[in-house]
Amino acid sequence: MTKLSIFFILFIALFLFPACGIFTAKVHKQSYDFKHPYKSPEAENILLMLKNENDKLKTFKGIGKIKLWNKGKIQINERAAWIGASPESMRILIRNISGMPLASLSTDGKHLYFASHVDRHFYKKSLTDDGLKPIISIPIKPEEIIALLAGRVPLRKYKYAALTKNRANEGYILLLGKNRWNVIEKIYLNENKNKIYKVEVYDETGSLLYRSVFENVEAQNVKEYKVPSQLMISNDEGIVFKLLIDKYWADVSILPSMFVLKPQD
Repeated sequence: MTKLSIFFILFIALFLFPACGIFTAKVHKQSYDFKHPYKSPEAENILLMLKNENDKLKTFKGIGKIKLWNKGKIQINERAAWIGASPESMRILIRNISGMPLASLSTDGKHLYFASHVDRHFYKKSLTDDGLKPIISIPIKPEEIIALLAGRVPLRKYKYAALTKNRANEGYILLLGKNRWNVIEKIYLNENKNKIYKVEVYDETGSLLYRSVFENVEAQNVKEYKVPSQLMISNDEGIVFKLLIDKYWADVSILPSMFVLKPQD
């Protein structure tokens, strides 16, 4: 059985039967008593900087390689091309080494689509809070992966924000919460508070949903933007998704219909 066949089986299992619980989440209680004011001025200044980063970059496309590991075993290692449009539309075409199309994955913000070009299977499903879990086995939302590929930090909706010293390392952690005690996002900054090297996102029970690490990832200049040369997303269940970017185009012309797959696609 090929690596891609394994991926198809995994994808279909997650796509059609999301309640089966193939991966068991580990719970990490993220408790923190946000002191008043509930949005500290320093935290808000950093958040404003993050929100303004590449804020004019709305559309992009790229080519490179897509990789997916499950507990250390690689399941996908293929060439890929993709297009994206803010806030939540993306399409990925997976090709083999000779350039033959293998599969297309897409979301238009309302639905997830999967089309196998090998056996002509087609699947369509309404988008849920699990986001792209049926595609990459990690519950990241489309708008979050779009933000990461556009060189921005994804920000979950929050009511409380605080900046605290990182006790495990030099630097600081920007904490975001929906209430005074539960952290839903951690943004790790360097000592000067001007560089992000890791983001962790949690659900309301304190379970880690995913992390994205930017450390040792070189940024590239495309037009007036600084965009990533690679994207890596992982969780605590041994799933690692990596997108290696060979070429990147910004501010490209894109139609909404490009993100809606049909059985013949």
